[in-house]
Amino acid sequence: RKVPGASTATYVFWGDPRAAYPLSRWTIRIDKKRSAFYIGVASLPLDPPEGFAKYLQSHAIMLSDSGNVFMTQPGTPRNPLLDKIVPVPDGGKKVRVEIPLLGTATFAAKNKYRKHRFAFKDGSIVQMELDRTHSTVRFCVDKKQWITLEEVPPGARPFLNFFTPGDGASLLAAEDGKTIPEELQ
Repeated sequence: RKVPGASTATYVFWGDPRAAYPLSRWTIRIDKKRSAFYIGVASLPLDPPEGFAKYLQSHAIMLSDSGNVFMTQPGTPRNPLLDKIVPVPDGGKKVRVEIPLLGTATFAAKNKYRKHRFAFKDGSIVQMELDRTHSTVRFCVDKKQWITLEEVPPGARPFLNFFTPGDGASLLAAEDGKTIPEELQ
C-alpha cells in the first residue's frame, strides 16, 4: 500500500531482469484504487523517476485502470513519445465458406478491442505474462480475455504505478519457467 501523506506517484518494481527463464507470469489483485493506476513492464533506469507511468521517457508498455494501453519511448524532455495502442485481443474465429461452382474461402474474424474488458477496479485480478524469448507481454483482467503486446525491451521489469495514498495491490502468484502450465492460462 502507498504510505499515507505521500503526494507523488509511486512505482513498485519486482522480479529479476536477468531471469534465467524465458517466461514469467504474475497474478495481481487490486486491493484499493482511488486514482490513476498502471500495470506494465519498463526498462530501468526510469526517466523521470517519479510521476505517472504514461509520461515516462524510458521504454515501457502498460495497461491503465481505464483499460487503455500505452507505450512510452525515449524522447526529449518537452516531447515524450507516448503511443496509445489499440491492440487486437487474442483469439478470434475462422469461418470456412463453400460456394458452389466457385470454390472454398476461409475468413478470419479478429476480436475487436473493447477497453472496458481490460479496465480494472477494487478487487480485480490482473494477470500479466512476460515472454522474454518473443519480447511480448500479455494482460488479462478478471479472466475475461488476453491481449498480447510486442516490442518489450530486453531486461524489462514488471511494475505498478499509483498516486493516491492508501492505493495498493497484492502479488498473489508468481510463476517462472519455459512454459506456463495449462491450468494457469
